[in-house]
Amino acid sequence: MEVECVGIFLLDDTITGGEKDALLVNSGLSMTINYLRNFIAGATSHFPAGRLWVPSLDLRDLVATKKAVMQKEKVGHSKSSKSKKGTKK
Repeated sequence: MEVECVGIFLLDDTITGGEKDALLVNSGLSMTINYLRNFIAGATSHFPAGRLWVPSLDLRDLVATKKAVMQKEKVGHSKSSKSKKGTKK
């Protein structure tokens, strides 16, 4: 089984950038993953082997890991862009 989930959240305009980011990363991510866990449990409820329960996740670790990966990709991308500028054809 392969499942993807996208959360779309509408926030009030009075919420500032920092607050908005915190809400999306903490509450939005938590709600989206919880929905996904419940969807998988419901979709697999009639499987012969029984319902599939997705274990709980450490969201702080998930966010920290994702930030680290994105930072590495950003650094790697900027290095490759600089090296391409210096090469002649």
